[in-house]
Amino acid sequence: MSGTYLTIADALRGEIAAMPAGTRLKSEVELVARFKVARETIRRALAVLEDEGAFVTEHGRGRFVGSAPADLPLNLAAIVAELEGGLKAGEFTKGELFYSESQLGRDRSLSRHDARRVLIALEQRGLLEPRPGKGRYVV
Repeated sequence: MSGTYLTIADALRGEIAAMPAGTRLKSEVELVARFKVARETIRRALAVLEDEGAFVTEHGRGRFVGSAPADLPLNLAAIVAELEGGLKAGEFTKGELFYSESQLGRDRSLSRHDARRVLIALEQRGLLEPRPGKGRYVV
């Protein structure tokens, strides 16, 4: 592994895992001071962790440990239910690379943000496993 941002992401990953859901993460400014790196480096580290579903960002409020809100819009909840059914029915092979955010977005006419929310919901149900830099895999 290389890259300062990945090292920082690893350090934060362990800390976040130990925090109760709903805990607010430190601000970017606080993390810059702690790690003594540029703000962009912190943002890259946080982007990795957010893509993994370690926390959610609520614009204007901050970043919070845990997952996307349970009450997904109906269109996203329907997509989650359909994909969950397919995963449970064995339509996807265990260990198989699942849809990327961009693939899911294209196939379902979703924004990348909404595609990520769908994938995170499937991770929360224990159906997908994120692998940093490699994608999400069927469990």
